[in-house]
Amino acid sequence: SIFEGQYQDLLAAARAVDILMQDIVTIVSRKAADLASQVWSAVIEQRDLPQVDLRLVHNYLDPDLVQRRYGGYCIAHDVPKHSALDQKLMRAIGATLEDIVSGKVLEAAKAAKQAETEAP
Repeated sequence: SIFEGQYQDLLAAARAVDILMQDIVTIVSRKAADLASQVWSAVIEQRDLPQVDLRLVHNYLDPDLVQRRYGGYCIAHDVPKHSALDQKLMRAIGATLEDIVSGKVLEAAKAAKQAETEAP
């Protein structure tokens, strides 16, 4: 390419006229290699894993705690909460407003009616 070797030429020219410059590419690549060797050696050296108290973990699965992504301690996944209207519809019909609008209720009703007519 056109720019091949320009970085090395720039470093050589700066050193020739006594301008202090550091070879950032070399420093970053050395640091990355050093970090990679430290991380892998730490993983390899850790042979016996710590025992986990499952009762303690169960305490953090309580969905009433503040979720971890909001700065809390709960590790449970968010459970979709239904609105007041959806709760009423669930009690009355057994489906949410989204299910009714998307047609899932009609499909289920058609399948149930078809199964009912086919049964002897």
